[in-house]
Amino acid sequence: MNRSYTSTGNLKAASALATLGFDFHESTPCVRIAREDGKESSAYWVAEDGPRGMRASKVIHWMTKGHAELEESDAEHPVNYIRAGFINRERLIDLHHDTTRTIEIRRNGKILLLSENATQETRQKFAKFF
Repeated sequence: MNRSYTSTGNLKAASALATLGFDFHESTPCVRIAREDGKESSAYWVAEDGPRGMRASKVIHWMTKGHAELEESDAEHPVNYIRAGFINRERLIDLHHDTTRTIEIRRNGKILLLSENATQETRQKFAKFF
């Protein structure tokens, strides 16, 4: 039986397909391309026909351009939850990067947690406790 395969260079779409149980091409699930401009790109090859009658090309469309259409037509579709997970991950990464670090200082069995943005005055004030 000849299977039909489709590809995507979108890592989130490929991850969604894997999560949904699509089969990736047995011998070439991923192709890495070193381009003349020095950049690299990838294509993930997956069977077009997936579990529960889903089509890979449709999932790729929903994960990239067609998400509003899917949200309107089927708010409970699993792809909506997968997309939400990725959106939340990106938000949490942004939050992590925007959060000032707290520095832990240990001396004489004591622990001090101090913002890395603490003023010199604040640092000196708390240094007395050591």
